[in-house]
Amino acid sequence: MTPQKVHNVALIGCGRIGRVHASAVSTKSGLNLTAVCDIVDERKTALAGEFEARGYDSHTDLLKKEKVDLVVVATPNGTHYQIAKDAFNARRNVLLEKPITITDEDALDLIEIARRQKVRFFAVKQVRYNPAVQVTKLALEENRLGKLFSAALVVRWTRPQEYYDSSDWRGTKQLDGGSLLNQGIHYVDLMQWFLGDVESVFGRKDTLCHDIEIEDMAFGLVQFKSGAVGTVEFTVNTYPHNLECSLTLLGSQGSVKLAGSTMNVVEQWEVKDI
Repeated sequence: MTPQKVHNVALIGCGRIGRVHASAVSTKSGLNLTAVCDIVDERKTALAGEFEARGYDSHTDLLKKEKVDLVVVATPNGTHYQIAKDAFNARRNVLLEKPITITDEDALDLIEIARRQKVRFFAVKQVRYNPAVQVTKLALEENRLGKLFSAALVVRWTRPQEYYDSSDWRGTKQLDGGSLLNQGIHYVDLMQWFLGDVESVFGRKDTLCHDIEIEDMAFGLVQFKSGAVGTVEFTVNTYPHNLECSLTLLGSQGSVKLAGSTMNVVEQWEVKDI
């Protein structure tokens, strides 16, 4: 039997999400976490010691010295573009936490650089793999819901001021980018994944309950190229805890509502012949 190839992995960003990635790599056969990087020495040292990896203060030093197959980037949002760009130019495959960048222009630039350097570019979209989401996607691919008329996305969450105060990058335009972009991105992604390309968007955002530079609520009306219409209601102002995270799809042959803490529950399923 041919021995399994071991892929060496480097992690840039040793915070809360970085630790999740490190743990995932350590439990997967065929992956080896060889290096970690963080500008905060305590985080870097702690994670490097726990997972027996080499520690770096600079991602550029790591890219020069470590011959890894995959670079995982789990740093504040506003730093994603430059770190991923450096990794691509060093001919490394990259798994980039959401949101991949703060602007569309930077996202498209990264895609082009990855293609030019002939490396793989992965975005973290784990909610797509929820069984409830997968079975809905399959039904749509098989046209079981018929012609889709509309979709309604509702995310009524809470984030106290202490959440934004816990890190100097949270709630800032430069490094956070936006609450809908950060907290709501998985569910906006699902709506577009289900309904396809977007023709136009009309929306409004506001900041009413927090001392932050970004929005704490956003509302939108989305026109899809298929003719379907989507609505978005997003807020982190819900008192006193998260209330709802749902996506409802209405079609000529079916009505489906996904809900649960991470859209992991089929709350309503009325589909012809299923």
